Amino acid sequence: TYASGMPRYAPRTSTDIHQFGLDGLQISYKGSGNVMGHLGFDQNRKSFRMGEHNGDLRVLTQTEPTFGLWATAMDVAVTPATAATTTTSTVSPTDTGIDSPGRLSILREQGGELAVVGSLPNARRPAALGKPGENLYASRFLGGRGYLVTYRLIDPLYVLDLADPTDPKVA
Repeated sequence: TYASGMPRYAPRTSTDIHQFGLDGLQISYKGSGNVMGHLGFDQNRKSFRMGEHNGDLRVLTQTEPTFGLWATAMDVAVTPATAATTTTSTVSPTDTGIDSPGRLSILREQGGELAVVGSLPNARRPAALGKPGENLYASRFLGGRGYLVTYRLIDPLYVLDLADPTDPKVA
């Protein structure tokens, strides 16, 4: 549903991702996976939340159930328009990264599944991508780097080192 014109997501939202191969006019199913969080509220920015490099799909999701300064205290279910790609997850509130506004997931096709091979934050690198109450505002992937901007009062820029997809880190 929408609150004050802004879409709202459930606190424990995850996004299903499906991969297809294209060879001329031939289309083949490669696999499916799931990442914690959603791709954001701005339709024009969702495509920039994902990027493929060397066979790995890097995805930046928003994990905060609120939208910073525009948030209200209520948790609202997913809209019908996003229900096809967003589902409610069984993620535990103590799961690593749930308090981080942004979450990076790196997926790789393995035997018909898109398996998460790397993520931020994680047990080894628990630092949040952004501060509580911030929104993931902008993101881009270029080669072995990822760039993201979070926003509330100032625009911090985070540079991600993605050279080793199984061990991403904030550069």
